Amino acid sequence: ADCPHLGSELIHELEVKHAIAKRLVQQGKGGRTRFISAEGCYSYVVANLHNLRLKFAGKAFADWSNEREYYLVDGAVRKCARSDEIWDRRLQRSGGNGSCYPFGPRALLHDEDLKGVQMSVGPARVVGIHRNCSRWVEEKYRVCADVAENDNLNLNVFRSDGTWKMQHYRNLEPEGALEGAFLHLQRWKGQISKLEYGSAQLPRVKDRRIFRLNL
Repeated sequence: ADCPHLGSELIHELEVKHAIAKRLVQQGKGGRTRFISAEGCYSYVVANLHNLRLKFAGKAFADWSNEREYYLVDGAVRKCARSDEIWDRRLQRSGGNGSCYPFGPRALLHDEDLKGVQMSVGPARVVGIHRNCSRWVEEKYRVCADVAENDNLNLNVFRSDGTWKMQHYRNLEPEGALEGAFLHLQRWKGQISKLEYGSAQLPRVKDRRIFRLNL
């Protein structure tokens, strides 16, 4: 009921998109058809289920950043620290640690106890929620933590007992590299249809355990 474009009105939504795409072709134009965020809606629904405990954890890199080279090692994404690092402002001051070895062993091995790699730093603080963010999502579906721009890195947001809170963390990472759980190919996916597998831009993967990705 909260996301009709993903349920009862899905067929109608697809028909509208098709009609827009057809009209653009007839007019000799290109562009995006009507966009309604799926992730925005289902995130809103989950965030409003007050009987659930939630945690939004920062564990991803994205290709819109100033980094163009990533390494995939044993299922994790790694990158070298930079002097203008945007993922961890502490490294901007230090310029990284002066070395990079992205192929080192894991910081923690897989364990049935699911030990975390994020160590809490400081106390959790109550945080307000608003709708003035993520403009690609319809306003009614936005769930935004009221956090200052200079305070929004290395920060997790969670809700328990009906209260939203935020807490800083420190990643336990392999020596000589920064590590994330996945890489969001936000810009690169716009070029994928123009690339050919096996070309210089999209080389064949010889070893799925360890390889380098240039963006």
